[in-house]
Amino acid sequence: MIIDVKSLIKIEGLNLDYIIKKIVSNNIFIWQVKKVDNKTLNFVTYKKNLSKLFDLLSNKCYNISVVDRVDFAFVLNIFKARVGLCIGLVISILLSTIYSQFVWQIEVVGLESQELKQVYQVLYDLKVNEGNLKYNVDLNVLENEILNKITNLSYVDANICGTTLLINAKEKLPNEVIDTELNPIISEYNGVIYSIKLKSGTSLVEANDKILVGQTLVGNYITDYSGNKTTCLADAKIVLDVYFTSSFLWQNETTSLIRTNNKIITNSLNVFGIKLNTSKKINFINYETETTTQYLCNYSLPIKVITTTHYELIQKTVQHDFDNEINDIIDVLYSNCEEQINISEYELIDKFYTVTNFDTYKNIECVMKVRLEI
Repeated sequence: MIIDVKSLIKIEGLNLDYIIKKIVSNNIFIWQVKKVDNKTLNFVTYKKNLSKLFDLLSNKCYNISVVDRVDFAFVLNIFKARVGLCIGLVISILLSTIYSQFVWQIEVVGLESQELKQVYQVLYDLKVNEGNLKYNVDLNVLENEILNKITNLSYVDANICGTTLLINAKEKLPNEVIDTELNPIISEYNGVIYSIKLKSGTSLVEANDKILVGQTLVGNYITDYSGNKTTCLADAKIVLDVYFTSSFLWQNETTSLIRTNNKIITNSLNVFGIKLNTSKKINFINYETETTTQYLCNYSLPIKVITTTHYELIQKTVQHDFDNEINDIIDVLYSNCEEQINISEYELIDKFYTVTNFDTYKNIECVMKVRLEI
């Protein structure tokens, strides 16, 4: 088993840039280098480098300490505390390994009920069913047999995904596809009709009419003098004036959570989805976390080491200056309006914004008037 034993190092002192160069020039490999402040430096290195690192800095005016580490002791402590669970884990891994060598479920997708019955009959004839060993299922033979027995299929693909035999099949398309559906023209926008030039069908709106999303603009029919309707293609050139809006609630002051320099690092093991946690207590009232995952070994049964850093958060109230922020807010709101326009060609007719004042906040709304053709 290959285990990379790593240590988190903390160095306190002055001229931290010099220390970094000194360490690197002595061929000590470090990573995750972070300056906590002007006098504190954190980084990770391999345990084998510790003696060389301490020798290098022992005569300097620096405080060096090992903050945390992942090694055999860490792993053994977790296993010792949970012997019964670990034994059960080993048994479950063995059973899972044996279980995964069989086909326990068969799924056929892409077909109607009649063709489904035919596929399952082919499976029955080939003696392919739940409980078969995976290596006893010849996928190429299965695909060819289904295509040969069911002549109206154009495509068959069989795969084993985990413990499921998945068969994906498609029917042949008919020689002719008849589509006689003649749809009306329906609005995708709320707006005002600027102009409409009817080509065929029946116009249900005219210039200056207000329209809503989902409203029928041109019917797919014509009416004769007797009132009889005949279905036809609905076709017209319609130009709309559409208003796109975006708003923002500006507050005189806001309260947010920011990080302090305090943090707590915890480690845990994860083996096949079973998580073994350490008992380190997080005594922060508010905090956020960052998690990294590394493999402890690189074999077929990997053990993951999950490192979670808990950063303390404190509340901070920020006073805002409306005059300094309004231009940036308007730019963002106009950009939001442009993102709502889902066609490439349009004419910008007008744009403006309004500010509504309240006791402790303001509502800012930007409007873009756009002329477009549907």
